[in-house]
Amino acid sequence: MSMSASASYEVTGKAVQLKRAGIKIMNNGIINEVTGENYGFIDSEEIIFKEQIGYGSGGSVHLATHEPSGTQLAIKSLNVYDKEKRQQLLNELSSLNDGMQCDDLVQFYGSYYHNGRVRIVLEYMNCGSLRSFMDTIRNQFPDQTPLLPESVICRCTYQILKALDFLHKKRHQIHRDMKPENILVNSLGEFKLTDFGISKQLFNTLNICKSFVGTLAYMSPERMNSESYSYPSDIWSLGLIIYEMAMGRFSYPLCKTFIEMREVVLNTDPPTLPNDDTFSENMQDFLKECLKIDPQERAIASELLEHPWIQENLMIESEVIQWVQEISELKEQISNDTRVGKEDLEMLGLQEFIGLK
Repeated sequence: MSMSASASYEVTGKAVQLKRAGIKIMNNGIINEVTGENYGFIDSEEIIFKEQIGYGSGGSVHLATHEPSGTQLAIKSLNVYDKEKRQQLLNELSSLNDGMQCDDLVQFYGSYYHNGRVRIVLEYMNCGSLRSFMDTIRNQFPDQTPLLPESVICRCTYQILKALDFLHKKRHQIHRDMKPENILVNSLGEFKLTDFGISKQLFNTLNICKSFVGTLAYMSPERMNSESYSYPSDIWSLGLIIYEMAMGRFSYPLCKTFIEMREVVLNTDPPTLPNDDTFSENMQDFLKECLKIDPQERAIASELLEHPWIQENLMIESEVIQWVQEISELKEQISNDTRVGKEDLEMLGLQEFIGLK
Protein backbone atom coordinates (compact mmCIF):
# COMPACT_ATOMS: atom_id res chain seq x y z
CA MET A 1 0.00 0.00 0.00
CA SER A 2 1.27 3.42 -0.95
CA MET A 3 2.19 5.66 1.96
CA SER A 4 2.58 8.77 -0.19
CA ALA A 5 2.20 9.42 -3.87
CA SER A 6 2.17 12.16 -6.49
CA ALA A 7 2.66 12.49 -10.22
CA SER A 8 6.41 12.44 -9.76
CA TYR A 9 7.03 10.00 -6.92
CA GLU A 10 5.52 7.22 -4.84
CA VAL A 11 6.66 5.93 -1.47
CA THR A 12 5.74 2.54 -0.03
CA GLY A 13 7.04 0.63 2.93
CA LYS A 14 9.79 -0.97 0.86
CA ALA A 15 10.62 1.44 -1.95
CA VAL A 16 10.50 4.95 -3.34
CA GLN A 17 9.63 5.31 -7.00
CA LEU A 18 10.96 8.40 -8.81
CA LYS A 19 8.63 8.29 -11.78
CA ARG A 20 10.15 11.00 -13.96
CA ALA A 21 13.58 9.45 -13.62
CA GLY A 22 12.23 5.97 -14.26
CA ILE A 23 13.93 4.46 -11.23
CA LYS A 24 12.79 2.67 -8.12
CA ILE A 25 14.99 2.64 -5.03
CA MET A 26 14.40 -0.57 -3.11
CA ASN A 27 15.67 -1.67 0.29
CA ASN A 28 18.53 -3.46 -1.47
CA GLY A 29 19.40 -1.25 -4.42
CA ILE A 30 18.07 0.58 -7.47
CA ILE A 31 15.96 -0.71 -10.35
CA ASN A 32 15.86 0.99 -13.73
CA GLU A 33 12.19 0.56 -14.58
CA VAL A 34 12.83 1.05 -18.29
CA THR A 35 15.51 -1.63 -18.69
CA GLY A 36 14.75 -3.72 -15.62
CA GLU A 37 18.40 -3.49 -14.62
CA ASN A 38 19.21 -3.73 -10.91
CA TYR A 39 22.30 -1.79 -9.95
CA GLY A 40 23.91 -0.29 -6.89
CA PHE A 41 23.02 -3.44 -4.91
CA ILE A 42 23.44 -2.93 -1.17
CA ASP A 43 22.49 -5.36 1.59
CA SER A 44 21.49 -2.95 4.35
CA GLU A 45 21.80 -5.68 6.97
CA GLU A 46 25.54 -5.83 6.29
CA ILE A 47 26.05 -2.13 7.09
CA ILE A 48 26.84 -1.02 10.64
CA PHE A 49 26.11 2.66 11.26
CA LYS A 50 28.49 4.68 13.42
CA GLU A 51 28.70 8.35 14.33
CA GLN A 52 27.46 11.28 12.29
CA ILE A 53 30.38 12.93 10.54
CA GLY A 54 28.76 15.86 8.79
CA TYR A 55 26.13 17.27 6.50
CA GLY A 56 25.88 17.28 2.74
CA SER A 57 23.45 19.27 0.65
CA GLY A 58 20.08 18.32 2.06
CA GLY A 59 21.07 15.48 4.36
CA SER A 60 23.19 14.09 7.14
CA VAL A 61 26.29 11.95 6.60
CA HIS A 62 27.26 9.03 8.84
CA LEU A 63 30.35 6.89 9.06
CA ALA A 64 29.51 3.21 8.56
CA THR A 65 31.22 -0.13 8.07
CA HIS A 66 30.45 -2.85 5.55
CA GLU A 67 30.67 -5.74 8.02
CA PRO A 68 31.76 -8.60 5.71
CA SER A 69 34.68 -6.68 4.19
CA GLY A 70 35.46 -4.19 6.97
CA THR A 71 35.33 -1.35 4.42
CA GLN A 72 34.52 2.04 5.89
CA LEU A 73 31.76 3.97 4.13
CA ALA A 74 30.15 7.38 4.19
CA ILE A 75 26.37 7.18 4.03
CA LYS A 76 24.30 10.21 3.12
CA SER A 77 20.61 10.13 4.09
CA LEU A 78 17.93 12.16 2.30
CA ASN A 79 14.28 12.55 3.34
CA VAL A 80 12.10 11.52 0.39
CA TYR A 81 9.05 13.38 1.75
CA ASP A 82 10.80 16.73 1.33
CA LYS A 83 10.21 17.99 -2.23
CA GLU A 84 13.48 19.91 -2.36
CA LYS A 85 15.41 16.90 -1.09
CA ARG A 86 13.81 14.70 -3.76
CA GLN A 87 15.15 17.01 -6.46
CA GLN A 88 18.57 16.91 -4.85
CA LEU A 89 18.30 13.12 -4.74
CA LEU A 90 17.56 13.00 -8.46
CA ASN A 91 20.54 15.24 -9.15
CA GLU A 92 22.87 13.15 -7.02
CA LEU A 93 21.76 9.79 -8.39
CA SER A 94 21.93 10.98 -12.00
CA SER A 95 25.44 12.25 -11.30
CA LEU A 96 26.69 9.30 -9.30
CA ASN A 97 24.94 6.44 -11.01
CA ASP A 98 25.43 6.97 -14.74
CA GLY A 99 27.97 4.18 -15.09
CA MET A 100 30.84 6.59 -15.71
CA GLN A 101 33.45 6.75 -12.97
CA CYS A 102 36.24 9.20 -12.32
CA ASP A 103 38.88 8.57 -9.67
CA ASP A 104 38.89 12.27 -8.76
CA LEU A 105 35.23 12.22 -7.68
CA VAL A 106 34.12 10.60 -4.43
CA GLN A 107 33.07 7.10 -5.50
CA PHE A 108 29.45 5.92 -5.48
CA TYR A 109 28.86 2.36 -4.26
CA GLY A 110 25.08 2.13 -4.28
CA SER A 111 21.83 3.36 -2.77
CA TYR A 112 18.89 1.91 -0.90
CA TYR A 113 15.64 2.94 0.79
CA HIS A 114 14.96 2.66 4.52
CA ASN A 115 12.15 4.18 6.64
CA GLY A 116 11.36 7.19 4.49
CA ARG A 117 14.97 7.99 3.69
CA VAL A 118 17.15 7.17 0.74
CA ARG A 119 20.68 6.28 1.75
CA ILE A 120 23.48 6.96 -0.70
CA VAL A 121 26.56 4.84 -0.02
CA LEU A 122 29.81 6.64 -0.83
CA GLU A 123 33.55 6.29 -0.51
CA TYR A 124 34.75 7.40 2.93
CA MET A 125 37.43 10.09 2.77
CA ASN A 126 39.11 9.56 6.12
CA CYS A 127 40.87 12.92 6.51
CA GLY A 128 37.85 15.19 6.21
CA SER A 129 37.41 18.26 4.04
CA LEU A 130 39.85 20.75 2.59
CA ARG A 131 38.09 23.32 4.77
CA SER A 132 39.06 21.42 7.92
CA PHE A 133 42.72 21.39 6.82
CA MET A 134 42.68 25.10 6.12
CA ASP A 135 40.96 25.93 9.40
CA THR A 136 43.39 23.80 11.41
CA ILE A 137 46.44 25.66 10.15
CA ARG A 138 44.78 29.09 10.09
CA ASN A 139 43.56 28.81 13.68
CA GLN A 140 47.01 27.86 14.92
CA PHE A 141 48.98 30.30 12.76
CA PRO A 142 46.63 33.11 11.66
CA ASP A 143 49.35 35.26 10.06
CA GLN A 144 51.02 32.54 8.01
CA THR A 145 51.41 33.01 4.25
CA PRO A 146 51.19 30.83 2.28
CA LEU A 147 48.62 28.95 4.31
CA LEU A 148 49.26 25.68 2.45
CA PRO A 149 52.53 24.84 0.68
CA GLU A 150 52.37 25.73 -3.01
CA SER A 151 53.10 22.12 -3.97
CA VAL A 152 50.06 20.93 -2.01
CA ILE A 153 47.85 23.65 -3.50
CA CYS A 154 48.98 22.58 -6.96
CA ARG A 155 48.32 18.89 -6.33
CA CYS A 156 44.83 19.64 -5.00
CA THR A 157 44.13 21.90 -7.97
CA TYR A 158 45.33 19.23 -10.41
CA GLN A 159 42.99 16.59 -9.00
CA ILE A 160 39.97 18.90 -8.85
CA LEU A 161 40.66 20.06 -12.41
CA LYS A 162 40.57 16.44 -13.55
CA ALA A 163 37.22 16.04 -11.80
CA LEU A 164 35.86 19.19 -13.46
CA ASP A 165 37.17 18.14 -16.87
CA PHE A 166 35.32 14.84 -16.45
CA LEU A 167 32.11 16.55 -15.30
CA HIS A 168 32.16 19.15 -18.05
CA LYS A 169 33.19 16.92 -20.97
CA LYS A 170 31.82 13.47 -20.13
CA ARG A 171 28.75 14.29 -18.09
CA HIS A 172 28.05 17.74 -19.54
CA GLN A 173 27.49 18.89 -16.00
CA ILE A 174 28.15 22.01 -13.95
CA HIS A 175 28.92 21.35 -10.29
CA ARG A 176 27.53 24.75 -9.13
CA ASP A 177 28.63 24.40 -5.52
CA MET A 178 32.41 24.46 -5.59
CA LYS A 179 33.83 25.28 -2.15
CA PRO A 180 36.45 23.89 0.27
CA GLU A 181 33.76 21.95 2.15
CA ASN A 182 33.04 19.94 -1.00
CA ILE A 183 36.63 18.87 -1.54
CA LEU A 184 37.42 15.82 0.59
CA VAL A 185 40.82 14.38 1.48
CA ASN A 186 42.09 10.91 2.33
CA SER A 187 45.33 9.59 3.83
CA LEU A 188 46.63 8.65 0.38
CA GLY A 189 46.95 12.36 -0.36
CA GLU A 190 43.96 12.36 -2.70
CA PHE A 191 41.66 15.37 -3.03
CA LYS A 192 38.24 14.51 -4.44
CA LEU A 193 35.17 16.51 -5.39
CA THR A 194 31.85 15.62 -3.81
CA ASP A 195 28.26 16.79 -3.19
CA PHE A 196 26.23 16.88 -6.38
CA GLY A 197 22.91 17.87 -4.81
CA ILE A 198 22.55 21.02 -6.89
CA SER A 199 24.62 20.18 -9.94
CA LYS A 200 23.05 20.76 -13.33
CA GLN A 201 23.34 18.46 -16.31
CA LEU A 202 23.44 20.05 -19.77
CA PHE A 203 22.78 18.35 -23.07
CA ASN A 204 25.95 19.68 -24.67
CA THR A 205 28.84 21.97 -23.93
CA LEU A 206 27.13 24.99 -25.52
CA ASN A 207 24.11 25.00 -23.24
CA ILE A 208 23.77 27.46 -20.37
CA CYS A 209 21.93 27.71 -17.06
CA LYS A 210 19.85 30.53 -15.67
CA SER A 211 18.92 29.22 -12.22
CA PHE A 212 20.38 30.67 -9.03
CA VAL A 213 21.62 27.99 -6.65
CA GLY A 214 24.86 27.27 -4.83
CA THR A 215 27.02 28.84 -2.15
CA LEU A 216 26.97 32.62 -2.72
CA ALA A 217 30.54 33.35 -1.65
CA TYR A 218 32.09 31.32 -4.48
CA MET A 219 29.71 32.37 -7.26
CA SER A 220 31.08 33.75 -10.50
CA PRO A 221 30.40 37.34 -11.62
CA GLU A 222 27.95 36.17 -14.29
CA ARG A 223 25.93 34.30 -11.67
CA MET A 224 26.08 37.22 -9.26
CA ASN A 225 24.69 39.38 -12.07
CA SER A 226 21.83 36.92 -12.77
CA GLU A 227 23.20 36.18 -16.22
CA SER A 228 23.23 32.84 -17.97
CA TYR A 229 26.23 30.72 -17.07
CA SER A 230 27.97 27.48 -17.93
CA TYR A 231 31.16 25.53 -17.18
CA PRO A 232 33.41 28.61 -16.73
CA SER A 233 31.45 29.35 -13.56
CA ASP A 234 33.06 26.31 -11.88
CA ILE A 235 36.51 27.53 -12.96
CA TRP A 236 35.94 30.89 -11.25
CA SER A 237 34.95 29.09 -8.04
CA LEU A 238 38.09 26.96 -8.23
CA GLY A 239 40.16 30.13 -8.57
CA LEU A 240 38.68 31.54 -5.36
CA ILE A 241 39.46 28.27 -3.57
CA ILE A 242 43.07 28.40 -4.79
CA TYR A 243 43.40 31.97 -3.53
CA GLU A 244 42.04 30.96 -0.13
CA MET A 245 44.41 27.99 0.13
CA ALA A 246 47.28 30.34 -0.65
CA MET A 247 46.45 33.45 1.35
CA GLY A 248 44.56 31.91 4.27
CA ARG A 249 41.57 34.20 3.83
CA PHE A 250 38.59 34.57 1.53
CA SER A 251 39.34 36.51 -1.61
CA TYR A 252 36.88 39.36 -0.98
CA PRO A 253 35.99 41.40 2.12
CA LEU A 254 33.35 39.81 4.33
CA CYS A 255 29.87 40.99 3.36
CA LYS A 256 26.68 40.77 5.40
CA THR A 257 24.27 40.56 2.47
CA PHE A 258 24.16 39.19 -1.05
CA ILE A 259 23.72 42.71 -2.41
CA GLU A 260 26.96 43.81 -0.76
CA MET A 261 28.76 40.73 -2.06
CA ARG A 262 27.45 41.28 -5.57
CA GLU A 263 28.62 44.90 -5.59
CA VAL A 264 32.10 43.92 -4.46
CA VAL A 265 32.50 41.13 -7.02
CA LEU A 266 31.11 43.11 -9.95
CA ASN A 267 32.87 46.39 -9.20
CA THR A 268 36.37 45.39 -8.12
CA ASP A 269 39.23 43.72 -9.94
CA PRO A 270 39.54 39.94 -9.50
CA PRO A 271 41.81 38.87 -6.64
CA THR A 272 45.47 38.25 -7.45
CA LEU A 273 48.39 36.79 -5.54
CA PRO A 274 51.16 39.13 -4.33
CA ASN A 275 53.76 39.76 -7.01
CA ASP A 276 56.77 38.77 -4.92
CA ASP A 277 58.72 35.63 -4.07
CA THR A 278 55.91 34.12 -1.97
CA PHE A 279 54.36 32.33 -4.95
CA SER A 280 55.81 31.27 -8.28
CA GLU A 281 55.13 33.29 -11.41
CA ASN A 282 53.41 30.28 -12.93
CA MET A 283 51.01 30.04 -10.00
CA GLN A 284 50.22 33.75 -10.24
CA ASP A 285 49.51 33.38 -13.95
CA PHE A 286 47.39 30.26 -13.40
CA LEU A 287 45.13 32.08 -10.96
CA LYS A 288 44.66 34.96 -13.40
CA GLU A 289 43.49 32.45 -16.02
CA CYS A 290 40.82 31.20 -13.60
CA LEU A 291 39.62 34.62 -12.44
CA LYS A 292 38.86 36.52 -15.62
CA ILE A 293 35.65 38.54 -15.31
CA ASP A 294 34.46 37.60 -18.79
CA PRO A 295 33.59 33.87 -18.70
CA GLN A 296 34.45 33.51 -22.39
CA GLU A 297 38.02 34.54 -21.61
CA ARG A 298 38.41 32.05 -18.77
CA ALA A 299 40.48 28.95 -19.49
CA ILE A 300 38.62 25.64 -19.51
CA ALA A 301 39.64 22.69 -17.34
CA SER A 302 41.47 20.80 -20.09
CA GLU A 303 43.53 23.89 -20.94
CA LEU A 304 44.41 24.50 -17.31
CA LEU A 305 45.60 20.91 -16.96
CA GLU A 306 48.29 21.75 -19.53
CA HIS A 307 49.38 24.94 -17.75
CA PRO A 308 53.09 24.99 -16.76
CA TRP A 309 52.21 25.37 -13.08
CA ILE A 310 50.34 22.05 -13.16
CA GLN A 311 52.80 20.24 -15.41
CA GLU A 312 55.88 21.15 -13.37
CA ASN A 313 54.34 19.79 -10.15
CA LEU A 314 53.03 16.41 -11.31
CA MET A 315 55.72 14.39 -9.53
CA ILE A 316 55.10 15.50 -5.94
CA GLU A 317 52.66 12.81 -4.82
CA SER A 318 54.80 11.41 -1.99
CA GLU A 319 55.35 14.88 -0.54
CA VAL A 320 51.62 15.58 -0.53
CA ILE A 321 50.82 12.23 1.09
CA GLN A 322 53.24 13.00 3.90
CA TRP A 323 51.79 16.49 4.32
CA VAL A 324 48.23 15.16 4.54
CA GLN A 325 49.20 12.54 7.12
CA GLU A 326 51.13 15.02 9.25
CA ILE A 327 48.38 17.65 9.21
CA SER A 328 45.83 14.95 10.05
CA GLU A 329 47.93 14.16 13.11
CA LEU A 330 47.93 17.85 14.01
CA LYS A 331 44.13 17.97 13.58
CA GLU A 332 43.75 15.01 15.92
CA GLN A 333 45.92 16.64 18.57
CA ILE A 334 43.96 19.89 18.30
CA SER A 335 40.67 18.00 18.57
CA ASN A 336 41.79 17.03 22.07
CA ASP A 337 41.56 20.74 22.96
CA THR A 338 45.31 21.21 22.92
CA ARG A 339 46.92 24.42 21.77
CA VAL A 340 49.78 23.37 19.50
CA GLY A 341 52.83 25.60 19.46
CA LYS A 342 56.11 25.58 17.54
CA GLU A 343 57.70 23.24 20.08
CA ASP A 344 54.96 20.70 19.44
CA LEU A 345 55.45 21.03 15.70
CA GLU A 346 59.15 20.34 16.08
CA MET A 347 58.33 17.15 17.98
CA LEU A 348 55.89 16.12 15.26
CA GLY A 349 58.27 17.13 12.48
CA LEU A 350 55.61 19.41 11.04
CA GLN A 351 57.28 22.78 10.68
CA GLU A 352 58.35 22.22 7.11
CA PHE A 353 54.95 20.93 6.05
CA ILE A 354 53.04 23.84 7.53
CA GLY A 355 55.45 26.32 6.03
CA LEU A 356 57.40 27.49 9.07
CA LYS A 357 60.76 26.48 7.59
